[in-house]
Amino acid sequence: MRQVEIIYGPPGTGKTTALLNIVETALSRGVKPERIAYLAFTRKAANEAIERAMAKFNLDEDRFPYFRTLHSMAFKQLGIRRDEVMTDSHFKNLGKLLGVQFKGIYDEDLGLHLGDGLGDKCARVDSLARINIRPVEEQYAFTPMNDLTLHAVKQFSNALQHYKKERGLFDFTDMLENCQSALDVDICIFDEAQDLSSLQFSMAIKLSKLASEVYIAGDDDQAIFSWAGADVKKFLNLNGSKRVLPMS
Repeated sequence: MRQVEIIYGPPGTGKTTALLNIVETALSRGVKPERIAYLAFTRKAANEAIERAMAKFNLDEDRFPYFRTLHSMAFKQLGIRRDEVMTDSHFKNLGKLLGVQFKGIYDEDLGLHLGDGLGDKCARVDSLARINIRPVEEQYAFTPMNDLTLHAVKQFSNALQHYKKERGLFDFTDMLENCQSALDVDICIFDEAQDLSSLQFSMAIKLSKLASEVYIAGDDDQAIFSWAGADVKKFLNLNGSKRVLPMS
């Protein structure tokens, strides 16, 4: 019977330790590390999990192929090469073709351009529409920017799709949208779930379809990325048994 547990772990409760204890229990009953997935929102959390797992269980990194961020998992599953991924230079080149500037940085954890150039803003609305699974017109209404028109956003969105198709490129949101296959694992752990977007929750459901145990951990009090697409309401309304970690 499939087990789904929602774990609430505020700061000071040792959430990562609790999640690694789940891994330890699974290993002790014979589950191979290759059949355990630990998927996090940020690279920091994913790196901490695998480093602590390697130290705790005295195993090499290649024994934990599914300890990754969701973006990294999508990249691996789709078999995309590095030279097929949209980079800052690609976006700036697209900006030149459209006459818009990219002035800021691209945050790989959030999957968003954070600058104040017109290109950054257009790309941000386009990405938010896709990760929130809503029409770009609706997302534009939720993202007021005085110097940004809906026409500019739609023109950018169409040009971006054409640019990628013409060059065989993927952006980070494409990876999440195209990651459809379930992982061949027994246990799926999702960390930092309060920061996941609607698109990432959809991806998580697909990835964990074959797992007999699913653990979804987070803390709604640390949900600070609603502006970046985090769907904390979805986290709070998940179906499954609930566990609140005590202060350590």
